[in-house]
Amino acid sequence: MGFVEMIFVCLGALVLLALLYLLSIYNRLSFYIDKMESKYSTIYDYMLDITKLIEDNKQHIDKDKISKINALIQEVRNKDDKDIQLQSTIELVGLLSTGIINDKVVNEETTSILKDTLTEINYSKEFYNKCVSDYNQYCKKKMVNLIARIFKFKNYPYINRSNDEV
Repeated sequence: MGFVEMIFVCLGALVLLALLYLLSIYNRLSFYIDKMESKYSTIYDYMLDITKLIEDNKQHIDKDKISKINALIQEVRNKDDKDIQLQSTIELVGLLSTGIINDKVVNEETTSILKDTLTEINYSKEFYNKCVSDYNQYCKKKMVNLIARIFKFKNYPYINRSNDEV
């Protein structure tokens, strides 16, 4: 093998390594997004469970509270803003736990289900925010940032995260 052929082989190997590196970055970005979307899907399922519980018991709710509850349920079903969905769900749980539904309906079992569901939502929210943090930090790396911009990966927002949290 001559000198020129050896150079072409080396250049081909370098190009192949560069492509593999770019592919690994792309796959890692996709992995983070899949984790975040999966966890948010879990959160959303819990939120829908709460709205279903309320809708199943609407006949027992005070008439003056129905419009507020209907508005909150619509906010939960609005997929455009995750913060509003979570805040509305938390407010619905709060309304349930304060007894807007007749005491015969909101028994200890229902209260326990609500508390467990809210605990699961909070756990899932923490996990989601951790994934968002890892993803956003990864996207700040120079080469990753370039690849992310080329393939139109965007930063993801945190859910209900206060300004003093990093």
